Amino acid sequence: MNLNKKSLIAIVFFLLLAGGGALASYMMGKSLDTQTATVIEEIVEEGQVAFVRLPPVNVPIRQGDQIRRYMQLTVSLEVPEGSSLTAIRRQIPRLRDAFVTELSARSVMRGDGSGVLNLDLLKFRLLKRARTVLGEKYVSDVLLGNAAG
Repeated sequence: MNLNKKSLIAIVFFLLLAGGGALASYMMGKSLDTQTATVIEEIVEEGQVAFVRLPPVNVPIRQGDQIRRYMQLTVSLEVPEGSSLTAIRRQIPRLRDAFVTELSARSVMRGDGSGVLNLDLLKFRLLKRARTVLGEKYVSDVLLGNAAG
């Protein structure tokens, strides 16, 4: 009888563990799918321009030559009227790769040790990369949104 109780307890424990893992996997997968669907891109057309909101980009924050933390930055592209939004959508993976490469290559902080982002230089660098990937005529400006870290 003692062996049967131990076996039953082991089976119940295993089922609870497996069920909990399956539920967690399902919920995480569902959450990731929902995030991917809502964050991939958001296009808002306003008169003469359209704004393409890109998925957040992780920006390394350096202190000296070491990465101390990461900050999540929201970036939107301002594209002129008549730009092919379909062509821009197809290039989003390349654009994100170019942004991550650019932001990882050099510091995004001011050089005065204040610990503040150099927003003007950051916008300039991202605009240059966006125009390299998409073409000069497809990007009017780069707009920076939330910076959380």
